[in-house]
Amino acid sequence: MDWCLGDSHGMFHTTRRLVNKIFKEDDDPTFVFLGDYVDRGFFSKQLIDYLISLNETHQCVFLLGNHDDVVQHFLVGECKSDLNELVRYPNQIGHVLWWFIEFGFDLTLKSYGVDFSDLTDRWSFRQQGSTVIERFQTAVPQAHKDFFDNLRMLWSNKTHFACHGFMPLSEKRPDQLWFSKSLATEVLWGRFSGNEDSGLRTEPSPEWDRIGVFGHTITETYGKCEPVSVGKVRLLDLGSFCGSQMAAYCCQEDRFLVVKNHSKDGRPFD
Repeated sequence: MDWCLGDSHGMFHTTRRLVNKIFKEDDDPTFVFLGDYVDRGFFSKQLIDYLISLNETHQCVFLLGNHDDVVQHFLVGECKSDLNELVRYPNQIGHVLWWFIEFGFDLTLKSYGVDFSDLTDRWSFRQQGSTVIERFQTAVPQAHKDFFDNLRMLWSNKTHFACHGFMPLSEKRPDQLWFSKSLATEVLWGRFSGNEDSGLRTEPSPEWDRIGVFGHTITETYGKCEPVSVGKVRLLDLGSFCGSQMAAYCCQEDRFLVVKNHSKDGRPFD
């Protein structure tokens, strides 16, 4: 069966716990990871090592998340989304670095053993950011660079499709899309309509020809402490890095699987 797994964010031990629980339910699963393997959690490097190893023995699909896309920008100088729409001065690597430190990239640097203790404020990051990125590029193994380089925008089967953030409601055939910079930005950074004030909204209804499965937006945003199923939308991100659970979704059975966070993910020096 096809299992979609929500945002991992360096939560290596919890991700492995969720994968093992899926194995107890299904002896021949296909794993579809919805992206955001890095940042916010303590074990980004270890998590990617684990995913690469898992892919050697089982069928895996790794989708691109917005955090992974910014890492690609740091590694190779380009990404799928349009940084001009996201951050001021996108051509200044120090500015982009400082911007993404605020989104948890500092923990990714630490997991790869990159020292940036000599940078103490916004100004020093902007002036010396290129040096930190050079250290990062050197520290990331080639196998990990290949992993990031091969992440996909979208996965689909006959009944479902999955991407990281959200899909424009008017796209009838998501599996046939060509991803321009603008569309990639929307798919990686966009969110299902609804917030803590309005709650879940199902109108207008998506025109997709199949069910859409997404991560990116923590379901607490919609007043839910659990995965969300509404109309053609399935939302998996439980904010494991700041919460207590991680979720997966079985396409064939239209059901969720949830595990509690592993205690080791909260102790980076164990």
